[in-house]
Amino acid sequence: MRIFLARDWRWPIYEEAFADALLRLKAEIIRFSWKHYFHGPLGRLQSKFPIPGPSMRRLNRDLLKAARNFDPEVIFVWRGTHVRSRALRLLKKETGALLISYNNADPFGPRARTQVQWHHHFFWRLYLKCVPV
Repeated sequence: MRIFLARDWRWPIYEEAFADALLRLKAEIIRFSWKHYFHGPLGRLQSKFPIPGPSMRRLNRDLLKAARNFDPEVIFVWRGTHVRSRALRLLKKETGALLISYNNADPFGPRARTQVQWHHHFFWRLYLKCVPV
């Protein structure tokens, strides 16, 4: 099975451990990381507040290109807070791959409770738009 695994890859206990387990199961994995897209003052701002801008445009463009080149059977987007719904729709359409979105945090918390960090009200906005895709 050919699996395209996309995430920021900041925490090896999550992504790398997951990729290693899939490799042991004989899956072919392509790792796509977006952590290097968000550098400098504007990049750090876009990382904390996923608002459209140059870093996010490059990330989504490169995500599409990398997935097209790999021709995966499964596209696994882990905590895709910076992935646009348009990119996900194009991925599904152009690759025919099964699209999986995974998140190990509560993206609905800011809507359900007011006791969250103030920036979380913005952080999950794009992610929640992608859930139906």
